[in-house]
Amino acid sequence: MPDNINVEQSVLGSILLNPKCMDDVLMHIRSDAFYIPRHREIFSAMESMFVSTKGAIDPVTIADALAKNGTNDLSEAKTYLFELSQIVPSTANVEKFAQIVKEQYYLRKALLGLPYPQCTETAYRVRHRARYSCRYGRSRPAPRH
Repeated sequence: MPDNINVEQSVLGSILLNPKCMDDVLMHIRSDAFYIPRHREIFSAMESMFVSTKGAIDPVTIADALAKNGTNDLSEAKTYLFELSQIVPSTANVEKFAQIVKEQYYLRKALLGLPYPQCTETAYRVRHRARYSCRYGRSRPAPRH
C-alpha cells in the first residue's frame, strides 16, 4: 500500500512544534488520511484539542488523551510525541507534507477500488511520475514553452 511514514511523522511533528500549522494541515487532510493507525489516533486527538481549545495543542494533554483511549501507555505516548517533535527541522513545509499524505491516501483508495474525489486522477499522476522517474532516472522535466 502507498504510504510515507516519514511524511506522516513530519506532519505530526510540525503540529507539535507549531500548533498554528493545524489550520494549514486541516485544509488538506483529516485523520483517516494517515496510513499508520497510531498516527490517525494522534492526529484525531490533536484535531479534537485544536477545536476544543481554539488552537492550543499540548503534547502532554495529547499523550493523556491517547492513554485514556486505552490504546497507548502514557509514558510510551509521551516518548513517541517527543520523538515526533524532534524529527522535524522546520515547520515551513507542513502544507507540502500534508499534500503528500493526501496523495498517498488517494492512491490507497484508488488501489482498493474505493470511490473518493480526485483519487483516480491523483493516482494516475503519481504513478505516471514514478514510471517516468524509474525509466529515466529522474523526475519529469518541466515543459518547454
